[in-house]
Amino acid sequence: MRVRIAIGALVILSGSLLLTGCSSFGHVKMNQKSNDKSSKISSSTDSSRKASEAAESSKEAVQAQGKKYTYGLPYGPSWLYLYAHGENTGVHFLPNKYAVAKVGENDKIFFSGTLPLVGKVKTSEEDIKSTDATMDDKDKFQRQLDLPFEIDDNTLKVEFDRLNNIDNHAVAKQAFADNIKYLSAVSTNDSKKLPNQSEDLKDSLSGDSWQDDAKDKYQVIEQYYTKDETQVTDGNDDDHTYVTTDSDSETPTTQLEIHIYAKVKVTDIDKDKPRTSSDEKIGNSHLRLIPYALTYDLVSGNKWQLHDDTAGIDSDYELDTSGTSWISQKY
Repeated sequence: MRVRIAIGALVILSGSLLLTGCSSFGHVKMNQKSNDKSSKISSSTDSSRKASEAAESSKEAVQAQGKKYTYGLPYGPSWLYLYAHGENTGVHFLPNKYAVAKVGENDKIFFSGTLPLVGKVKTSEEDIKSTDATMDDKDKFQRQLDLPFEIDDNTLKVEFDRLNNIDNHAVAKQAFADNIKYLSAVSTNDSKKLPNQSEDLKDSLSGDSWQDDAKDKYQVIEQYYTKDETQVTDGNDDDHTYVTTDSDSETPTTQLEIHIYAKVKVTDIDKDKPRTSSDEKIGNSHLRLIPYALTYDLVSGNKWQLHDDTAGIDSDYELDTSGTSWISQKY
């Protein structure tokens, strides 16, 4: 009798467990479906909210830009692009006609571009300032953009002297090589030895000679270039490397000016020079430290071409290159 009761209790207990298990399993399925539905509703709500926020943000951004006008830009270099609201508008200057950009009246703008050796350069960011277009220009654009730069004969003139992306070693290498070639041409008055055969550079050479005769022979001992113009202590504020769009030519030309120093053995070979003492006899040599300013034009093919090489005031004294910013080359 006790055995039967025990068995019956076991059966009842097992049935209870089975029912409980089924009930629990079924309950899990019901909760999963409910959670999935709830998750979809929540996801849809989040998406709608984000879309609404994005639309509102976009609307506010458009309102912040103000009314859009077409603006005319002065003549300038085609590598320099207009940025508005922090983004490239795709509009760049044109060398001999107006470029036209459509931007908001409240936008902040700047100009930026990339150059060989120099890398990316940019102007400061400014508020838009403009005037009404003249009657002659009304069919081209609505407003004339006023820029915080020098404008001469409707041509942009701007200088970039903070060259944060410049490849200093490549710049020094090019200037050193071109300066040696130029001084070799000056030493023999032979234009074929120039770094290039542009008419500008040939004219530059003729300015360093007289009656087609070489006056001095130059042997370069060592050349120096500084990555930091504050290292230069001769008081010349122009002794640094910079880019400018200022040009005397009719078409705006971008120029790069590189400043270097050279220790040079200068030998007097002027056979026509009047001489008053033995110290001035032909063939005399002296070591000189000479600063050179090399001016390059940006030409087709996106390359720098030497335009002019001008010597500064020479010195008897060594250049202090103890600072870490100097690049030098011995020969």
